[in-house]
Amino acid sequence: MVAQKRLKLITGFSKLMPMIFEGGADPMVADDYMGQVENHLTSINVSDYHLKIILATYKFSKDAKLWWKSVINQHKVEYMRLYMFELFYEKYFPVTKRWELRKQFDDLIQGNMSVTEYENKFTSLSRFAP
Repeated sequence: MVAQKRLKLITGFSKLMPMIFEGGADPMVADDYMGQVENHLTSINVSDYHLKIILATYKFSKDAKLWWKSVINQHKVEYMRLYMFELFYEKYFPVTKRWELRKQFDDLIQGNMSVTEYENKFTSLSRFAP
C-alpha cells in the first residue's frame, strides 16, 4: 500500500515535469529548482516530510545526486524533516550569496534601466529582503 502511494505521488510529480537539478555553482538555479519543487508538492498535496524529501531529490543528477548520496550516508532520511532543505541551501545557496542579493536589493536604483527592467529586477531581488 505504501509503495503504491509512493509510486502514485512520483507519477503525479513527474507529470508536472519538474526540472532536473544537476547542482553547480549558480545559486539562483538552486533557488529556482527548490521553488518549483515546493509549488509542485503543494499542487499534488504532499504534506509528509519524508515524501517531500523523496520527491525533491527525485530529479537530482550529476553533482547534486552525488551530494545527496553523501547526505543519506550520514543521516536517516526518514528523520530529516526540513533539515534536508536546510542542507540543500547550505550547499547550493549559501547564506553569503543570499546576503549579497539582499544588499543588491537594498542598493537597487533604476539608473539607466527602463521601468519594466527595474520592476523585474526589483521583483527578482525582493524575495531576499523580507
